[in-house]
Amino acid sequence: MHVSPEATPPADWYPDPENPSQLRYWDGTAWTEHRAPVPQAPEPAQAAAPMQVQHTAQAEAQYAQQQTAPYAAQPGPYAQLPAQYAAQYAAQPGQYAPQPLVPRGPSAWTRGTIITLVVCLVLVFGAAAGAVAFFNHSSTAHERQANEALEGFVSNSVKGDAKWRDFANQKLLDKVVLGSPILGESTTAKALDLKIDYELGPLIFQSDLPNLPADLAHAKLKLTYTFSLDGVEATSTAYQTVWLSRPFYYGDDVPARATGQEPSAIGPWRVTSLVLPTDGESGGNEGTEYFKTDIEVPFIEDVDDTYCFAAPELLEDVSTASRTEAEVRSFCFWDEGSIALGDNVDLDDMAMSFPPIDAMQASQMPPELVQLDPGMAYQSAPPLREYLIRGASGTYVLTLIGVQVTGDAEQTTSNRIVSIQMIEEDAS
Repeated sequence: MHVSPEATPPADWYPDPENPSQLRYWDGTAWTEHRAPVPQAPEPAQAAAPMQVQHTAQAEAQYAQQQTAPYAAQPGPYAQLPAQYAAQYAAQPGQYAPQPLVPRGPSAWTRGTIITLVVCLVLVFGAAAGAVAFFNHSSTAHERQANEALEGFVSNSVKGDAKWRDFANQKLLDKVVLGSPILGESTTAKALDLKIDYELGPLIFQSDLPNLPADLAHAKLKLTYTFSLDGVEATSTAYQTVWLSRPFYYGDDVPARATGQEPSAIGPWRVTSLVLPTDGESGGNEGTEYFKTDIEVPFIEDVDDTYCFAAPELLEDVSTASRTEAEVRSFCFWDEGSIALGDNVDLDDMAMSFPPIDAMQASQMPPELVQLDPGMAYQSAPPLREYLIRGASGTYVLTLIGVQVTGDAEQTTSNRIVSIQMIEEDAS
């Protein structure tokens, strides 16, 4: 819209004829595209109580005239428009009643605040994702370490490789003075042509409370022993549970269970023990189900049910004969004394050195090399048990195997001595 120069108002900001709620710049000859909000009145020092105004037709008309009068005197684009508005106010009282002006502050959702919000959300979700990724990585790492410890312990122990010691805790290391906790001592293993196969179940992790990190784990283990007795191959099976743990440290060098506190350090996973299963994974809760064998011997009354049914009673029998008769003798020798006897075994020295044993006193039992747990029930016989007897001339390993008894007997398993070997103390 253009008008003659002599009829135009001076260049300035005026109410926008297209939108009177804002200002628009008049350059002296025409409207520009520059627009601006109406300046806000400064807030009073103390907020006044709102006034209740009664609008009448007369008051509305007067208000319209007051608002439009300045523009009616203006030449140019305001010559007719304000009068038109005034007529409308006068003709329709109430419809155009003036409304209180509510100052509008700057919008909170500026481009800057939106960008800031987006950045914050990205950081928050990134941190959450990072925490989840760290937790998953940490969880995956500790599970991997536990599985490596389990596999390293079992795979080396069944072969008699001393590397099993790298995956066992100190308590287990102290118990096994030589050999390995599954195969036993290597000289005996060679004499019996002993071989072991194994099957491992998945690791199950646990802690004292659900929200604490796992510090214990266990897995099922099936062991199949194959050895030669008098040139005949025999097979026995044992079911065990392998337990592992990892120590948590809280500002000192004292290992502890996991707590809700942040640990100063966490130790590696290590195997702590082999124990008898408690959930019947071998087929049942009876002791005979944990140890199975195809080695059968006839039941000998007053022998199997008195001396041979459990290792402590068998060793007490050998100890008594050694001290009273000065010879290594037992009712529980395999096949009337046909055992694997090492070439340099000095039975006289062994008899003289055999310790006194009371079957009821566990502290009197000689060191045991194979660490299969026989359980509390006497109605079970592990495939292999080895005991260390230290003599004046050497160190001896006395080996028992579990057997299945046949005949009219209440018990189904018993034990037999199958090997005595002399070894070096540092033998693996």
